Amino acid sequence: MKFYIKASDIAEQIKQDKPAFADRYAAFILNDRDEIFMGLSSLVLKDGKLINLPADVAAAMNMANAGCRNASALVIISPKNGSVLKPSEEGLGLLFRYNPNNDKCQIYLSNEDQPTVATLRLAGSAASLMEGFDFGGGPSKPSTLKPVTPPPAASAAPAPSAAPKAAAQEVKKDVANAIKGVGIDESNPFYEAPEDIKPPEEIIAMQSEEEEAKAAAKKKLQEEENLTPEELLEQAKRRKKVARSNFLFRRKH
Repeated sequence: MKFYIKASDIAEQIKQDKPAFADRYAAFILNDRDEIFMGLSSLVLKDGKLINLPADVAAAMNMANAGCRNASALVIISPKNGSVLKPSEEGLGLLFRYNPNNDKCQIYLSNEDQPTVATLRLAGSAASLMEGFDFGGGPSKPSTLKPVTPPPAASAAPAPSAAPKAAAQEVKKDVANAIKGVGIDESNPFYEAPEDIKPPEEIIAMQSEEEEAKAAAKKKLQEEENLTPEELLEQAKRRKKVARSNFLFRRKH
């Protein structure tokens, strides 16, 4: 209250001593050392355009230019009629950017209403986010969105059979898995010539012949085991004679 009374006295002084500034708004910021910084609403040139400079923005900039960034209290007064105004979003945001602790800064709106910077700053952000949404609590702004054209109704004709599609997919799959134009380097030391794959019936026939040959050899071995020593000697002589004949034949030719 002491800060508000002091700010009101300064605003009245502006009205009396500087009547040309009475139509402006005066913002007062109290820092943590009980120093008061003032700013008046005015115009500034930005990007070649004249824009309004809120009083609380001017007061925050004056505080920062003085080397201080800690705000304890804020009030905006009209020197013309003494009314109290709410701070601007730009001013609230600037105080927060200067020092996040400024969110605790109290704002005097009335003897009963003294919110903090954070309360108004976050409430303003939430209001801007919710703008344009209708929650059924009152009249809403007409929507500027174009209506979405519904898709055309589905045809009543029966759906085509899925069999041709499945066949087409199977053909595509085979084509995709085929590999063409691949060359094989037979000079590679790790190259192994492919073995001829014979039909199943030929493989079965070869296995049968091998089994028959093994059976015959086994039978012959059993017969030899049953021969007498004289018969075994006679058989050995015949084999030796046949082997000698083969050897002389190969040597001659």
